[in-house]
Amino acid sequence: MQRLLNLCCVFLCLLFASSLWAQPNCQELYASPSGINPNLGANGISPFDLANVPWQTTPWPASGTTLNSGNYYFGTLNTNNFYQLSIASGARVTIFVNDNLVTNNFLRLNASGNPEQLTIVVRSNVSINNLAEINGLIYAAGSININNNDVIVGGLAATGSISVGTNTVVTRDDTAIAQLELPGLCTASPVTVPDPRALYPLDLCSTLNNSVVEDLMQQYPATGYQLTPADGKVLAGANFSSTGMSRVELPSGLLNGLTDFSVSLWFKADASNSFRQILSASNNSQDTVLELYVRNNNVLRAGLLGVYYAFGSPEPVLNNNSWYHATLTRSGNQLCLYLDANLVQCQTASAAALSVTRAALGVWWQANGTMSDPFRGDLDEVLFFSSALSVSQIQTIYNNQNDGRNYDGAVREDTCLGCFSDNFSSSVLSDDWVTSRSSGSFTPSIVNGRLRMTQAVGNQSTAATYQRLFPAADNLVVIEFDYLAYGGSGADGLAVVLSDANVTPQPGSFGGPLGYGSRANQNIPGFAGGWLGIGLDEFGNFSTEGGPGGPGRRQQSVAVRGSGSGTSGYRYLRGTCNNGATNPAGGCLNPRVDGNQANPHRYRITVDSRAAGRAWVSVERDHGTGFISLIAPFDVLAQPGQASVPENFLLSLTGSTGGSTNIHELDNVSICALRSLPVGVQIDHFEFDHSGQALTCQPETLTMRACLNADCSQLYTDPVTATLSPQPVPGGEWLGGHVINFSGGSTTVQLRRSTVGAVTVGVTGSVPGTRPLSTTLCRAGSGPKNTTSCTLNFANSGFVLEVPDGIANQPATDVRLRAVRESDPGQACVPAFANVSRSVQFWSGYITPDAAGRPVSMPVQVNGQAISLSNATPSTRSLTFDANGEALLSVNYADAGRVQLNARYQGANVTGDAGLVLQGATQFSKRPYGLCVQTAANCAAGNASCPAFVRAGEAFNVELSAHAWQDGGAAICDMPVTPNFTLAGISLEHELLTPAQAEGAVPGQLQPMTYQHQRAVTGTTVVDALLSEVGVFRITARPSPLTYLGMTIPPASSQPVGRITPDHFALLYADIEPGCSGFSYMGQPMRWSMAVQARALSGQRTHNYFGDFVRAPQSRQLVAEQAANGQDLAARISTTAGDFSWQFGEAVWLEQAVTFLRSSEPDGPYSQLQFGLRFQDGDSIGLNGLDMDPQSAGDCVASESCTAVQLAGLQDLRYGRLTLENAFGPEDIPLPLMLRAQYWDGQRFRLSELDQCTAFSASAASVEASAGLPSITVQGPGGLLQHGQNEAQSLWLSPPMVPGFWRWQLSTDAWLQFDWKGDGEEDPGAEAVFGRYRGNPRRIFWREPLP
Repeated sequence: MQRLLNLCCVFLCLLFASSLWAQPNCQELYASPSGINPNLGANGISPFDLANVPWQTTPWPASGTTLNSGNYYFGTLNTNNFYQLSIASGARVTIFVNDNLVTNNFLRLNASGNPEQLTIVVRSNVSINNLAEINGLIYAAGSININNNDVIVGGLAATGSISVGTNTVVTRDDTAIAQLELPGLCTASPVTVPDPRALYPLDLCSTLNNSVVEDLMQQYPATGYQLTPADGKVLAGANFSSTGMSRVELPSGLLNGLTDFSVSLWFKADASNSFRQILSASNNSQDTVLELYVRNNNVLRAGLLGVYYAFGSPEPVLNNNSWYHATLTRSGNQLCLYLDANLVQCQTASAAALSVTRAALGVWWQANGTMSDPFRGDLDEVLFFSSALSVSQIQTIYNNQNDGRNYDGAVREDTCLGCFSDNFSSSVLSDDWVTSRSSGSFTPSIVNGRLRMTQAVGNQSTAATYQRLFPAADNLVVIEFDYLAYGGSGADGLAVVLSDANVTPQPGSFGGPLGYGSRANQNIPGFAGGWLGIGLDEFGNFSTEGGPGGPGRRQQSVAVRGSGSGTSGYRYLRGTCNNGATNPAGGCLNPRVDGNQANPHRYRITVDSRAAGRAWVSVERDHGTGFISLIAPFDVLAQPGQASVPENFLLSLTGSTGGSTNIHELDNVSICALRSLPVGVQIDHFEFDHSGQALTCQPETLTMRACLNADCSQLYTDPVTATLSPQPVPGGEWLGGHVINFSGGSTTVQLRRSTVGAVTVGVTGSVPGTRPLSTTLCRAGSGPKNTTSCTLNFANSGFVLEVPDGIANQPATDVRLRAVRESDPGQACVPAFANVSRSVQFWSGYITPDAAGRPVSMPVQVNGQAISLSNATPSTRSLTFDANGEALLSVNYADAGRVQLNARYQGANVTGDAGLVLQGATQFSKRPYGLCVQTAANCAAGNASCPAFVRAGEAFNVELSAHAWQDGGAAICDMPVTPNFTLAGISLEHELLTPAQAEGAVPGQLQPMTYQHQRAVTGTTVVDALLSEVGVFRITARPSPLTYLGMTIPPASSQPVGRITPDHFALLYADIEPGCSGFSYMGQPMRWSMAVQARALSGQRTHNYFGDFVRAPQSRQLVAEQAANGQDLAARISTTAGDFSWQFGEAVWLEQAVTFLRSSEPDGPYSQLQFGLRFQDGDSIGLNGLDMDPQSAGDCVASESCTAVQLAGLQDLRYGRLTLENAFGPEDIPLPLMLRAQYWDGQRFRLSELDQCTAFSASAASVEASAGLPSITVQGPGGLLQHGQNEAQSLWLSPPMVPGFWRWQLSTDAWLQFDWKGDGEEDPGAEAVFGRYRGNPRRIFWREPLP
C-alpha cells in the first residue's frame, strides 16, 4: 500500500509539473483590445490551471476595509449594496475566491486605485450587479455576467462566456496587463515576435508601375504595378484601385516549400459587390495554393491547396472603407484566421508544403497565368513569417501597428525619403564604398575618423563610389556632407558626381577638372558615364578646364558641369560668382572653400526630378550660420547638350590635386532619396585574351570573360549585356556591334582594324553592372594579365592560323597555316609567298589554365611531335606552301584547356627574303572526351540483391574523373585523363533504379547537388556524397551546356550504386496493455503492439524500406528488469509474432501477446518491471536511442553500453492464485460459495484487491459427492471478481435436501492455478458441508498446503 501511495505522489507531482510547463502567458489571457476575453481554451488560449491553488473559505472583510500587499483566499462573496474594498497606496493584491463572486448594486473595488494593483481569480462564476466601479483584472473559471451601468478598468477573462449589460463600459488597461504576474498560474515573460520572412511596408511616396517594392528584410524584393500612395496604418500605404490590375508580384520563393506560416496585413476594401483578392499563390497545375480574399458579401475567406474555408458562425461581415488587421496562420493541419487580433476560427486543413510558382498581392493569379478578381482598396504592412504566430504575438503586432509603430514596436522612419549615412567611425571603409586611384599612389581611406580623398601631394586623382542605385527620374536625392580642405598650397578640390549606372564609373582628368571633366588636348577622358559634376574648387580651374564653356578661372568657387563621354561634353552649367559674371580677387566664396580644418563646412546638394522632364539642381552651404544658397535651383535638362536622365544614378566622389595641393576630407555623409535600390550582383571586372598577333587583313578574335572575383576564378554565368570600347573603332569596327549579349561566363568577340596601329579595348558598362572603378584586364598570348595588354597592335603581314576547338588528344588535321599580307587595294589577305618550302618556328603557351599551378604540363604537338613552350627556343618545322601560300598541319593537345599556338618565320638571304618577318598565333580549346563516375559499390544487378553499401545519409566517395579521347574504342574510364580540367557547378543527379516509384518509392535526395572538378595529376575529383533514401541508384554528372570554354561536355553516369540501407530504426511507440486491472499475473498474456520506422542518419523516414529491401531475418526480443537492478529477466518473457508488414518505411505489429512466465516457486512481485526492446534486421541495423541494459544496474547511457530501448511505462507483475473457501449451511437452502484471488507479496499470499478482471462462472465448476449422496450443482450468474473476490449471491450450491459432504472445484486460468498438493499446478477446490447441525468435522485441522 505504501508503494501505491508513493506512485500516486509521483503521479501528482508530475501532473503539477506538467501544468506548470503548460502555463499560459499572462498577457495572452487579456489580449483582446476590448478588454473582454471570453471562452478561453476554445479560442486557442490556455486558461489558468487552478488545481493547485490552496483554496480557503475565509470570510470577506467588512465593507470599507483597506488591504495591504499579498494574496488573499476568501470564500463566496454575496454582498449587500455599497460594498467597498480599497487597496493601500502602492500595494499589489491578488484575491482568490473559492466559489462564486456575486455582488449587489454600487460595488466599489479599488475604485480609487490603479488597475494593476488588484487581480481577482474566481473559482466559479462572477455576477456583478448595477452601478459598480472596479479597477483591476478579473478572471473566472466559469462565466462572467456584468449588469448595467458598470465601469470596469483593467480587463475581464473567463473560461466560459462573458456578458455585458447596457451602458456598461469595460476599458482594457495595458499597464495592468503588462505587469500581471501570477506565479504558478501564468508566465509574465515578454512577448517576442520572430523576425519576418519578408516585410513589405508599402510606404509609397509616388506611383509605382513595374517598380521595386522593397522588402525591409532584404530577402524577397517584389515588383509593384499601378500602385498609388495612400494613407496607411504605419506611415504610407498602397492603393490598389487602379482601373487595371494593380498588384504586387511576389517572388515564388517567399512561399514555396513552407509548411507552417503566417501572413499578417492591414486592408481597407472599397465598396464592391465582387470578389476582391488580397493574396494569391498558385502553381502551374493548381489555381489555389494559398488565397486570402473578400467575398462579394463582405466576409473574409481563405483558400489552401485547392480547398476554400469559411471562418466563424456567423462569419464576421466587414465594413467598407474601414481598416482591418488580418492574420492567417497554419500550424500543422490547423488553418486559423484572426481579425483585429481576435481569433475568428481555426479549420482543419492540409499540412502539406506549399508548392508555389507565382504569388501576388491584389489579384488572383491563376495557374494559367491569368489575373482576375482585383482588390480595390488599400493595403499596408504586409508581413510573412515561416511559423505560426501565437495569439500574443499577433496581438503584439496589432497593437504596435495600430499605434503607428513597426511590427516589433520600433519607430520606423518615413521610407519616403530613405537616408543612408556614414560617419566613418570605423578604421576601414565599409563595403558600401568602392575606391580607386588613377594618378598618384594614394587611395581614399579613413584617416582620423574622416574619409580622406587626397593627401597634400601633387597630381593625385582618386575616386570613391557609393554602392547604391538612385533612380534618376521621378526622384528626389539630397546629399549632405562636411567638407574640409587644408594643409597644402590651395588646390585643387573635390567633385560630387552623378553618373549613369549602366556605365562603369571611371574618374576623369586630374587637376583642374577635379576628376570629373576631360582634357581633350591630352586625350584624357572625363568621368565615364558622367551626367553631373559639382566641383568644390579651390584653385579655380574647374570653371575653365574639363569641358566647353565657363567664365575662366574662378578661385574658391563652386561650379556645376554637365554630362559628357570620353573627351566630349562636360559643359559648364552654373557657378558661384554670379554664375561666373564676377571674379573677386580673394575668390568667389567667403569664407573660402579651403582652410577650414577647424570649422568644416557642410554642403547640401539637391537633385529633384519629380516633375516630368525636369531635373532641378541646387547647392547650399552651412559654415555655421545655417544653409545659404550657393547655386540656386536650375533645370539641368534645359541646358544645351545635356543628356537625358539615365535609368539609375551612381554617386561618386572624386578628389584631385595638381601642381598645387591640399588635403581633402569628408565626414558625416548623408544620402537621402525618395527611391533607391541595392546594386545587386555586380561583375567584378572583365578580361580579354587575344593572340597578340593582330593583322589588318582579318579580324582579331578575343575571348572575353565576366569575372565575379579579383582573380577571375569565378565567372558570372547568367546573361550579361556588355558595351565594348572603343566605339567607334579608329579605322575599324566591332563585328556584330559594340553591345554584346552572352551567358556562361565567357564569349568571343572580333575586332577589325584596316590600318596598321594600336587599339585599346575595354568594357565601359554592363548589365548587371560592373563594380565601380574596376579595370579591364587583358592577356596577349600566354603572357601576364594587365592593362597594358589591352592595347592590340595591328600589323599588315603575318601568319593566319586557325585550329578548331575540339576534344582532348583528338588531333586536328589539315590545319591551314597561311602566310599573308594586306592587299594593296584593300583589306583582303593575299599570299605573302607561294610554292616554296620554308622553315617555320613554333612554340605554344598555356591560356586556361595558365602556366601556374598545373599538376601536369602536356605539350602541344605539331605534325605529331611536341613543340617548345618558349619563343626563345622554338621548335622548327619544314613546311611546303602551295600556290595560295598555305601549308597543312596536324595539331594536337592531349589535355583539356585553352592553349595558344604561335608561328614565326624570319627571312634569310638564302631564300631571297632577308628582313621578312611573319608572325601569327591562334588560340584553341580542348575539352574532355567525357567524364567517368565511379563508386566502390558498383552492382550490375541493380536491384535488391545488391549487397549493402552504405546507410542512408552516410557519406561515401564518388570519384569523378575527366578523360581524353583514345583511339581503339576503350571504355571511357580507361582512357587517359585530362589533369588540367577544372569546372565549377557540375550538376550531380541521381536516379532511383529500384524499388520502383510506381510502387510508391521516392527518389530521396543526393547531396551535394553540384561539385567543382579540380585539377589533379589523376584527373580525378573525389566528392563526399550521401543519399537520403533506401534503394539502388545511378549517379549522373551533368555539366551545363556551353560552360567549359564555350563547349559542352556530355553527361556521364555511374553503374548502379547500392544497396543503400536504413541508418537505424526508431521505435515510434510500444504499448503493453496489462492483463488485469493495472497489473498482470505472471503467466497471463498481455496484449502489446509496436511500430518501428526505418530512418536515415538525419532522422528522416526512409520510405523505400519495403518489399525486397526489408532484410530478413528481423530479430525482435523483449527484455526486462525489475527497478533497474541489473538482473535480466528476458528468459521469462514469451511472445507471439503477431501480424505486421513494412509499408513505406514503417512496420506496425498489432495484437501480439507477451507473457511473463511463472517460476517454479512463487516470487515477486515485480511492481516496477521495465520492459525493453532489441530489434535488428538482416543487415545488422538496429534501434537508435538505446537507453537500457537489463544486465547492468549502472548508467548504460553514460557508459555507452546500452543494448535495448525502454518501453514507456512500468509494469506490475504478480504471482497469483485463485482460492475457494469451504462452505457450511443447511441442506434445504442454497449454499453461497466464496472465491478469492491472491498474489505473493514476497512473504505470503494476500488478497489481490486490484483484481477486477478475473472471470468465473457456474459452468466452470464441478461437484463431487461423497458416497451415497445425491449430485448437486454450482449455480449462479458468475461474473468478475471485485477487489479480488466474488460478490455475494454470484455462485451457490444447489441444496441436496440431505446432510453430507461434497467437494467442489473451479476451472480457472493457468496463471491462477497452484500446486496445492505438491504434485503440480491444478485448479482450486474446497469442501461444502450441508446439515443443520454441523457436528464434529472429523478433522483436527484444515489447512492449505504451502510450498
